[in-house]
Amino acid sequence: MASLPSLAGAPKNRRSARIAIVDEHIRLENAHDVEGVLRTFGDTARYDDEAWGEHYLGRDGVQAFYEQLMKALPDLEIQVQGRHVTEDAILVEVVIRGTQLGSWRGLPATGR
Repeated sequence: MASLPSLAGAPKNRRSARIAIVDEHIRLENAHDVEGVLRTFGDTARYDDEAWGEHYLGRDGVQAFYEQLMKALPDLEIQVQGRHVTEDAILVEVVIRGTQLGSWRGLPATGR
């Protein structure tokens, strides 16, 4: 996901604003609003998917990732299970559901 600036020494209102951006990002993902999602990345969009060793750089790279994801899983839904805020990061535990109706990461549509 997008890297967020450090919370070290951040005033409470800045911390709250960063939490609000993360919440808005997830809301926009659930709404399948790719343009809105891209706005939550700020000026330097970057999406790192460490589990797959994939890194999407710049607005065009991140946009391509989300367009492929939304096409493959048109009913994508992210349910937040928990959130942990530290001085350095906002970690969000989620359950992601969707029906794979398009190709994704080299796998043909499964319908599951």
